[in-house]
Amino acid sequence: MQEEKDTMIPEQQTAPGTEEEKKKRKGPGRLGAFLGGILCGGLVAAAAFVLSTGFVNIPFLGSFVLGTNPEESVKTASPSSAGKADLNYGYLNLKLRLIEGILDREAYYPLDGDAIEDGIFTGMLYGLTEQDPYAAYYPASSFAEELNSNRGNYYGIGALMSQNRETNVITVEEVYEDSPAEEAGLLAGDILKRVNREDVTGMDLSTIVDDYVKGEEGTYVNLTVEREGSTLELQIRRGKVEVPSVYPSMLEPEETGGKKTGYIYVSGFDMATVGQFREAVDELTAAGAEGLVVDLRDNLGGIMDSALEMLDYLLPDDIGTYSQNEIDGENRGKTLVLYTENNRGRNFAYYAGDGHSLELPVAVLINQSSASASEIFAAVMKDYQRALIVGMTSYGKGVVQTEQPLPDGSAVKYTSAQYFAPSGYAVQGQGVKPDIEVEVDETFLEAGADARDPSPEVDNQLAAALKGLYGEE
Repeated sequence: MQEEKDTMIPEQQTAPGTEEEKKKRKGPGRLGAFLGGILCGGLVAAAAFVLSTGFVNIPFLGSFVLGTNPEESVKTASPSSAGKADLNYGYLNLKLRLIEGILDREAYYPLDGDAIEDGIFTGMLYGLTEQDPYAAYYPASSFAEELNSNRGNYYGIGALMSQNRETNVITVEEVYEDSPAEEAGLLAGDILKRVNREDVTGMDLSTIVDDYVKGEEGTYVNLTVEREGSTLELQIRRGKVEVPSVYPSMLEPEETGGKKTGYIYVSGFDMATVGQFREAVDELTAAGAEGLVVDLRDNLGGIMDSALEMLDYLLPDDIGTYSQNEIDGENRGKTLVLYTENNRGRNFAYYAGDGHSLELPVAVLINQSSASASEIFAAVMKDYQRALIVGMTSYGKGVVQTEQPLPDGSAVKYTSAQYFAPSGYAVQGQGVKPDIEVEVDETFLEAGADARDPSPEVDNQLAAALKGLYGEE
């Protein structure tokens, strides 16, 4: 925050003078008191008129007392200076009240006070969007949902469902491992018919999940599903669900030209991702992986701290290539993972220090939809030459968004800084360029391939990563 200085206004000094000068300083005298009485009487009369007629129009009343009309007051008042944040709140308040009066009298639909307030605050953040397209205002309810989604946890059953837009049929696409849904016997492919014996056919899927399926931890929800022509009733105890964002698998030697290769698809970065990633790396190395592919294609980012901890797990702690300056202080010689600059200069730096590293060849897959944290992941691994980057140039989003909660539960989001890879490379606006550029083959798309079920036979970008990983031409 910028330092604010108190402005001290000294008391006015009483200067000596003649008796006549002292009388002049005493006040308006009888004539002033007489004129003041007339003004007060006018105010009382105006107030009486308003109360007796029921015509309450604050801007009109204020303008009447001041001897102007509301339209002229707004027209002649001075708005804020262009390009500056020094808002003229008097002008804004007058204009808002004028518009409110017009709409109260003329608008066909009634005003919604809550919606108006949200719109005003949204508009204030709009003042940043030309340069900061990520700026936003979150009402209290929206911000609560945002927090829950970022945590990667919720109280529910642990199943991913989809809804056909034409038929409205709701199908279970995935049942998360070790979830309440798995324990109760729910399977992928089940068709949801009723929740707590209420027919949900035709309902919007988000409404069903938020209002019917989710609930307090330890409570029960009853699902009626169709499975291969039979109807089943399942009672599921709601619990804390960790949403998967890491999908590991082992590519066997016959798929990779003779090498056992670990493969980890990361769909996004939330609070639960770090633990899932560490566990996946450990499992794959223990199973004999000779190399690792980290797939960040279509990964839009998420919580940057999670990406930094995952990088820390892969990198040694003592690569001093980019940490030899005084600004590194006691961290000089350590592995600089990332730093940020705000409007006052460098304000944050993250150094590896968990004591763990991965000594295997690594390839990172990216594409045009890899953004933010996924781009930083690729850029850092590229800076230290700890990974081969394969695919297409990434999206190019490398700025820090801060979500600042407000006392009423709402929040504002704005860009507060920019990310830099250890070398000083900024991904903002330019993305990360791959070491091996490979456009996706149509065969991969036509096969309906899923990154959670990798196959180098149809995924030409993955095939290129495997060739590059082991030095094949």
